[in-house]
Amino acid sequence: SDSGSTEANPDTAGVAAGNTVNPLPTQPGRTGYTFSGWNTAANGSGTAFDETTPVTADITVYAQWTINTCTVTFNKNNSDSGSTEANPDTAGVTAGNTVNPLPTQPGRTGYTFSGWNTAANGSGTVFDETTPVTADITVYAQWTINTCTVTFNKNNSDSGSTGANPDTAGVAAGNTVNPLPTQPARTGYAFSGWNTAANGSGTAFDETTPVTADITVYAQWTINTYTVTFDKNNSDSGSTEANPDTAGVAAGNTVNPLPIQPGRTGYTFSGWNTAVNGSGTAFDETTPVTADITVYAQWVISGPSPSLRLVIDGSSGSFTLPTNNAWDYNWTIDWGDGGTESKTGTGAADMGISHTYTANPQYTIEITANSNTGHAAFGFGSTTIGANAAANKQKLLKALGHINENTSVADFPNAWNFCFYACTNLNEVSPDLLPNVDNGTSNIFTSMFYGCTGLTSLPTGFQLPAVPNGTSAIFVRMFGNCFYLASLPAGFQLPAVPNGTDSIFFEMFYNCDDLTSLPAGFQLPAVPNGTDSIFNRMFAYCAGLTSLPAGFQLPAVPNGTEGIFGQMFLYCIHLTSLPAGFQLPAVPNGTSRIFQRMFEGCNRLTSLPAGFQLPAVPNGTSHIFHEMFSGCSALITNIENLIGPNIFSLGQQNNSDFMFRTFLNCSKLTGSAKNALSMGFYGNTTTTPPTPTVDLNTFAGCPTSVTAGLHANWK
Repeated sequence: SDSGSTEANPDTAGVAAGNTVNPLPTQPGRTGYTFSGWNTAANGSGTAFDETTPVTADITVYAQWTINTCTVTFNKNNSDSGSTEANPDTAGVTAGNTVNPLPTQPGRTGYTFSGWNTAANGSGTVFDETTPVTADITVYAQWTINTCTVTFNKNNSDSGSTGANPDTAGVAAGNTVNPLPTQPARTGYAFSGWNTAANGSGTAFDETTPVTADITVYAQWTINTYTVTFDKNNSDSGSTEANPDTAGVAAGNTVNPLPIQPGRTGYTFSGWNTAVNGSGTAFDETTPVTADITVYAQWVISGPSPSLRLVIDGSSGSFTLPTNNAWDYNWTIDWGDGGTESKTGTGAADMGISHTYTANPQYTIEITANSNTGHAAFGFGSTTIGANAAANKQKLLKALGHINENTSVADFPNAWNFCFYACTNLNEVSPDLLPNVDNGTSNIFTSMFYGCTGLTSLPTGFQLPAVPNGTSAIFVRMFGNCFYLASLPAGFQLPAVPNGTDSIFFEMFYNCDDLTSLPAGFQLPAVPNGTDSIFNRMFAYCAGLTSLPAGFQLPAVPNGTEGIFGQMFLYCIHLTSLPAGFQLPAVPNGTSRIFQRMFEGCNRLTSLPAGFQLPAVPNGTSHIFHEMFSGCSALITNIENLIGPNIFSLGQQNNSDFMFRTFLNCSKLTGSAKNALSMGFYGNTTTTPPTPTVDLNTFAGCPTSVTAGLHANWK
């Protein structure tokens, strides 16, 4: 009774008794079965009936069926090298049943198996372990192509090297990466391709390489070879070249040993330099080579070593060496163009020594001091200059003005004072220019660069020398009126201040208008006992200073000090705020003139940090906070929050004027006007005392709790 089965045709036959049915009718059909004959019993247990069987009565015969066995063939559906068949790749199954489990999946490089289908292109019927099999059938593996990631590793960690762009690529399995990414770069090396191993021992990878899986490929590098040319830097007859005069060297390596030095009659070879005139970078056996380069022999006239070397521009046709009218001189001058002369005289008489140039390149002038009687006009009187001549002569390149260089502070302690005063063309300072300071000296580096308006920055690595014990007036006005000094080098810090010093850093950066900020991390050094007038007016009139570094705090104030921080930021008119968390240090006993006029005239200072309060003032102090914020006309804050509850906690009968005019002309302050007046804030709101009237001489009208014990002079 199977659906789709067919009857015999015809399904009945009439026959004379004793005769046979010949031919038999067309066989019936049944899906999944093969017809095997007729039988008088449905279950085949009767008598077989065929075209030879005589019929003697009416009879029903039954079709007999043999169930079919079907073969399923599993086709891997590709001819790729290395692909694998299903295992097993055929299965026999009784008709109507399923193949469960299915065979092991086939494999194909770069593809993922996604199932079986009755059509090779997947347009047929899906075949799986639930599909009944009714006939021999071939099913075909279906594949999804893989997407692989190629990672391009630059294969170095050199500073400044760059990676490929992009540094990864997605590609369908079996395809290639074409075009390849932009090549990476590495200083001193040439890119030579990609490889599957970092050390180049793998397989080369290029735009023709098929990708069959995720992979990392590594840049391969060939170190560059550079040529160093050694130029003898003169055309004198009889001079000799370096031997050899060129050298090939792998990038980043050095030329060691250097070639045999060149020779020049009347001169001593003093080294190699990247500039003809010696203003470039010195080149020696420790210098790494990173590109083709020419270096030039440097020469010193045979005889006494020059005390000073100046590099000047001869484009004006003449140049005058300025002389200090207070000093005598005895010099030999090499003008750098072949001209040499000896000059002896008095600065006051000559007021300059001139020379005329016929061409206009840069010239190197070398000056040798021939006399050590007193101070020569350029400060070369010290006999110690010769011991360090090789280093000293390079220190003052490009300096035009009143120049004074001495290497020993102990021999000539005042020689560094005013030595570059008003050198308006000075635009470069050597990081190692300053000598060490000897114990017990004073007035060192006073106004050293005062008025050097051409100086816009200090070099990387520039630091002040250590301050020894027993010194005073160190660094006073050192960079005063350097209007265009815009920045201090990263990492710049002031040296430690020892005990017993005074007037250190006074007006050091006074009136440096273009100085807009201080280096990150800048802090003042600790203030030791027994010091006086430290940091006074240090940044006064730095009109461009807009902020102080994050975390900036004043150092603690020890007992017995005076004049600390006075006028430190006076009239820094663009200072708008103080760092978060900024607080004044505690005021100890016996101090005076602390914080005087510290922020006076900072008329763009609009607020003070959250939680800022003036510290308590103990007995025996005087002039604390004197005019500290006077003239801060934009300052908006509440007086009561600012002064805090402990300002008078210790009593002030022995204090003189400790808050005199602290907030004078701070017209935007808020809070109790009466308390403001009674605490010395007069002038901040109106010239006429508001009601209730307070007599500024007797303090009549103020609460007794405020006026009790006030000193008669505190008003």
